[in-house]
Amino acid sequence: MLKTCECGKIIPNSVSIGGKRRNLQNRTKCLDCLPFGKSRYRKKTKEEKLEAGANKSRRHYNKVKTETGKDPIRWKREQRKAEIVEILGGACQLCGYNKTVRNLAFHHLRDKEFSLSSRSFQFSMNKIVGELKKCVLVCHNCHGEIHEGIIAKSVVEKLNKRVISLLKGR
Repeated sequence: MLKTCECGKIIPNSVSIGGKRRNLQNRTKCLDCLPFGKSRYRKKTKEEKLEAGANKSRRHYNKVKTETGKDPIRWKREQRKAEIVEILGGACQLCGYNKTVRNLAFHHLRDKEFSLSSRSFQFSMNKIVGELKKCVLVCHNCHGEIHEGIIAKSVVEKLNKRVISLLKGR
């Protein structure tokens, strides 16, 4: 018994496609409405999957770029650094500099697993907080003075205890 498609055409039981005989008995739509191999249930090839994922990523990237005016990854990292700086008081812990977050740095006191730079702000907050407990937030001028030995280690250690108390419960 022959079936009819939604468009009114009769669906044949079989047809020759690409030199192969294809069974069409289970179809609900004709070849005009749904060409052979275009079913939404058909498994996609690796290339098709990669292309679909790349298009989705590209759409998200472009959307965020138009909304913020910046590269989305860079924007997210800047937001994360600003959030962390705000948790630690929003200013250099030695001199109080707070004009721009960009000029603030994290000085490590002991066993550094990774540096807290723009790249590391993509890690999970738990991992970042673990590393922050070994640091103090200082401006670049004070950071240089710490490395030159102008600012005593005891002062920096006291600041680190304050950082640890700020990060408790995180």
